[in-house]
Amino acid sequence: MSRYIADNGIITDEQFLTPTYFPNLREEALQKRYLTEQLGLKSLYVVPRYETKTKRIICVVNYYTSKGYAFTEFERGLLEAHAEMAERVIQVIGSEHMEIQVLAEINDLLQERFTGIEPFLSRVLSKATELIGADTGSIAICQEREGKLWLVVEDNNGRVVGAKSKEWRKKNIPPIPIGGHELPATQRSLSGYAAHCKQAQLITNTDEINSNNGFYRALTDNVKSELAVPIISEENVLAVICLDSEKAYYFSAEHKRILQIVERMIARYLADLQQIVALTGEVNQLRSDVGYKDPSISSYKLGNIIGNSPKTVATIDFIQTITPPLFNRLASWQQKQTKDSTLGLPSILVTGATGSGKEFVFNNIYTRLNEMYQTQINRRQALPLKKSNIAAYSGELTYSELFGHKRGAFTGAHTDRKGILEEAHGGVVFLDEIGDADPKTQVQLLRFLDNGGFVRLGENVPRNSRVVLIAATNKNLHQLIKEGKFREDLYYRLSELSMEVPSLNERREDIPDLSTHFLGKLFHVYKRPDESDNEPPYLSDAAKQLLTEHHYCGNIRELRSILLRAMFFRQNKIIDIDDIRRSLPTKPIDIDSNQQNNAATQRRQQAQEIYATIVKGDSNFWNAVYAPYSSHKISREVVTEIVDIARSNGATNMPRIAILLKACDTDSSNEIDKKTFYRFKNFLYKTIRIS
Repeated sequence: MSRYIADNGIITDEQFLTPTYFPNLREEALQKRYLTEQLGLKSLYVVPRYETKTKRIICVVNYYTSKGYAFTEFERGLLEAHAEMAERVIQVIGSEHMEIQVLAEINDLLQERFTGIEPFLSRVLSKATELIGADTGSIAICQEREGKLWLVVEDNNGRVVGAKSKEWRKKNIPPIPIGGHELPATQRSLSGYAAHCKQAQLITNTDEINSNNGFYRALTDNVKSELAVPIISEENVLAVICLDSEKAYYFSAEHKRILQIVERMIARYLADLQQIVALTGEVNQLRSDVGYKDPSISSYKLGNIIGNSPKTVATIDFIQTITPPLFNRLASWQQKQTKDSTLGLPSILVTGATGSGKEFVFNNIYTRLNEMYQTQINRRQALPLKKSNIAAYSGELTYSELFGHKRGAFTGAHTDRKGILEEAHGGVVFLDEIGDADPKTQVQLLRFLDNGGFVRLGENVPRNSRVVLIAATNKNLHQLIKEGKFREDLYYRLSELSMEVPSLNERREDIPDLSTHFLGKLFHVYKRPDESDNEPPYLSDAAKQLLTEHHYCGNIRELRSILLRAMFFRQNKIIDIDDIRRSLPTKPIDIDSNQQNNAATQRRQQAQEIYATIVKGDSNFWNAVYAPYSSHKISREVVTEIVDIARSNGATNMPRIAILLKACDTDSSNEIDKKTFYRFKNFLYKTIRIS
């Protein structure tokens, strides 16, 4: 319609002054083609109704068919008469008709530009509250935490991530679990139930629902009726709109229908916005990695790869050689060309020792491809990007991370989920530690690389995606193949294009410039309060020489750690050779295997004794674990052993561990218990760093 009607509603193309027929919608330029394809629409007959003098549109009535169909003259007459009736209804009812007002106002809202999810949802909530006449409301975002789905309005720091109106009525909205009758009565809520069953829910009188232990959670005493509608895109619940009234029996079926119209109009926009925000965060993080440059260094190449050594030059040549043809392949996917479907998907294998900079090399490859993408295809969007570390998952979770899963496919799969290979369609995926992939994942990954096809875990629906796959590993894949732990055919498929990132010991001539670069980058993050950005510390020639001669076991990571220690404990602006000597890692003490086994046995025995004390009820987590650890009476390893024992006794998630170790009551709605549970999780995750 934008080809014929201006933004102010005036017809600009004379052709549109009469009914217009489009025989094949697939040949037309459509702003939201996915809607037409999803509904299977083929042809369209458009009847515009407008003011004769001004040519301002009153309404446009569209008649679609699922097959190519040319309306007869008699049929067209009937349709035009129908459109005239629609015009009369609009003129008689005017702006008082709720549905027309909703459509107009939400459509205007979707034309605005938003810089984030929270401003968009705040405007949606404001409009919905105003149109329906609710007293207050909120929009909660669906998030996964510790294997469970929650609705979240504000994060742990009180920052609003969804939306809420009239904050004095709903000052603090805690995370709400998504679920049905399996939830304890104290955890049930209308929003959580709406998200669970993916259907709108209405409570006409909260006093009556409370007496039945129904799905309602009182956050304030004033609410007497509540309406909750889930926002759903591609079968996934993104958020829930919840409106409240201080009057019992206020919300009606008509109000529910109106809010469902709002949901349908904004669902796709919200899904796109969430994807853009996630991708922008990834890309901004990546840019910060390749964006910093020290003005005193002249050996920057490409992005910010540093050095003139032969190994470094070879790495740069590899990136510059492969990125143009890879981009051509990406561009062909944007144009929906299928002639290359039999060639399989492009893949790159990056190998190298731990800490040598494999991910940094990937970041530079992606940055180069993204620059081409924004220059030649879409300057407003970034090339889709997803990263994952295979070693962080195991079994079904690895498969789910890559290919997605269907709800109920395994314990904890509470909803359908896309895998990263599907989410990054048309873009680039980086898989670190590919050598740790399990056999099932290796088989499916090989099939995916051959034709782009895959199935989600727990379903049989074939799906398709196109990505450039870049895999990395520090393991000897040839040795793993000999041991039967890695498929030889997958290795050859991944290594069609391959490169080995050199260790730091192989490019010693680059170390002085690398040291200057990392020192400057670390200074900007860790500078002292009295120091200026314009006065960074610098290395003496003797310090650079010592760093060049040092043998690195941890490569780039080790160099960065040495420089961080030297910068923290330096005496003045110059970091000299003595500062570096003090910062070099000490040689680990050799302990024979018997000593190691004895120490492990003692830790295990100590952990079992503490665990038994807690289970018997003679103590609790805070007295038997937290306090002794804080006073250095037990080690981190002992605490980890205690958690492992709890897990082996059925505590498969964090709430169950907390209950078994008598840390707190996780089912309680008491604010003190909630804060205690949050403190418990922080201690284990951040202090002990359990996996």
